[in-house]
Amino acid sequence: MRLPTRLGRTAWLPCAFRPFSSTTARRAIIPEFVQSSSKQLDEILQKARDYVILPKHLSPRESRIVFGTKHRDLFNQEEPVTATIGGATVQLQPLDPVKRNVDRWNTLKHAVKLAQTKDDWTNVERLLEGYHKAGIKMKDRHINQVLRKIWVAGQHDRVLRLLERAHETGMRIQTQHVLSMLLWGMRGIATSSRWARKDVDRALTGARQIADLLESPQHAGGDRAVKPGDLRTLPITIAVPLELLAVKQIKHPSKDPDARQAALHEVRELANRLMNNLKIYGTSDITGVVDSKTPATNEEELGNRYDKYKLSQIRLLRAVPVWHAVALSKRLLGADMPEPAVADKMLADIHAIITESVQAVRANVQGAEENWSIKAWEACEWVDEKA
Repeated sequence: MRLPTRLGRTAWLPCAFRPFSSTTARRAIIPEFVQSSSKQLDEILQKARDYVILPKHLSPRESRIVFGTKHRDLFNQEEPVTATIGGATVQLQPLDPVKRNVDRWNTLKHAVKLAQTKDDWTNVERLLEGYHKAGIKMKDRHINQVLRKIWVAGQHDRVLRLLERAHETGMRIQTQHVLSMLLWGMRGIATSSRWARKDVDRALTGARQIADLLESPQHAGGDRAVKPGDLRTLPITIAVPLELLAVKQIKHPSKDPDARQAALHEVRELANRLMNNLKIYGTSDITGVVDSKTPATNEEELGNRYDKYKLSQIRLLRAVPVWHAVALSKRLLGADMPEPAVADKMLADIHAIITESVQAVRANVQGAEENWSIKAWEACEWVDEKA
């Protein structure tokens, strides 16, 4: 039985609504999933497709047929019950009305938590596409949590691909919190190996790619006027690529004199941009709120030790790359350092914030010396280690 075709559906490539498939995925309105590493994850993905994504594309009549009991006999006939969704013929199945209001975010969060293998993360990527094409909008904190989980799992290239395909995945860089997490993650690639050449190169490429993505209309770019708190202008956006570039010139300099000169020219250009931005921002984006979507980080709003610990981590996340970028730029450029008076003031002010934040982390968490934020600060000293 074929239900009437509805007009006005966006024409994504067709995809049959069927059990798990081992075939290559097409960009479909209803996602296909490859076999995952666990039965539990398979069930979560099936539930997301049946009870979260599919209902968003059904007409009221189709919903009554799928979830109601009145039309159950239709599914016992030899001819399958189908509907046209996104230009594709999709076979419908009777669904349990009790599960109709399944929690979208918890379902996605559970899938992310269970993902282990490359195929699992491919399924998560397709699930995100399915959510986005179904018009399900994710909160900024959810985007941050998903990207962080995928990043921690070592799927760095997948994170960048999700961001590049924001128009299909909904994964956008729209808050300082998400941006800082991504840039800090790139920096972590280099620091985790104590600034090894290949990891510095990889991190620098990724940081530049994130900066480029910000210029896209999908993220913070396009025709938007630059306003206070614009992610493209924040010190950390410039500082992380500058820091990595400076580390490369100090720790792994090119043997080609022309290449070294070109790199120094780029260091000076980025340092000039950073100094101009610091003249505007000072330490405001480190110690407080720059954009309205960023969680409050004011001291008076904090009560318990955990909140103080989290605040200190946020400040270290934002402060360390900026301080290190300025310090290394000044070391490389010497008398050619742009705005030397601003540089000296910022080095002193930011160092004071870092010192205070390190003390707060040590005072409010056990095993602080192994804490990632403390290690990230110590990584600044590793630049002078022999390669």
